[in-house]
Amino acid sequence: MAIVYRIYANDGHGGPINYNLPIATTAATTFLVGTLPPGSDAAYAVRAFDDSVGIEESNRDARVRIRTDALGTDVGALPGALIGPSVRRISGRRLALAWLSPVIRGSAGPDGFRLYATTVAGGVPDQLLATVAFVGGQSTYRLIVADAGYRGVTIRPYNAAGERAAEPVLSPSGLSSTASLSAAELIGANSN
Repeated sequence: MAIVYRIYANDGHGGPINYNLPIATTAATTFLVGTLPPGSDAAYAVRAFDDSVGIEESNRDARVRIRTDALGTDVGALPGALIGPSVRRISGRRLALAWLSPVIRGSAGPDGFRLYATTVAGGVPDQLLATVAFVGGQSTYRLIVADAGYRGVTIRPYNAAGERAAEPVLSPSGLSSTASLSAAELIGANSN
């Protein structure tokens, strides 16, 4: 009896694993996947196969999913993307931000959220304005910060594995700001 392992894969874009055709067969207990392109959602499965009798153990397999962001970074251990992030200008030279925390899959939930901003049109939001702790579950967050004429804002969930960097840059809408505050301050935050 010679046991080998068949490796199966999906299309690399989040589709189901194709168990009709293995991408590799190996006697080793490890397998190296090549470099994944940015934006991948690859899934792999391994099944034992007895090549002396031609029977595959199809009731059990080991599976792994690897997701990469637009930069090609593995984001599997990072928190998921925010749901419905928004920002708008409100009276009193303030910005109102709102978002729903990401769906938690396994241990990849957020520890908190970091709010970044930029005053340069088209610039990368790199000025840290506030950090908000994760309150648990799938919560709605509302945050008010002073507006120093920000042109772009982003909210990035983070945990011990790192910070989700590929969040969209939001452009504040609503009232125009003529203020030139030297620093943004956290005015208030709540969650339900």
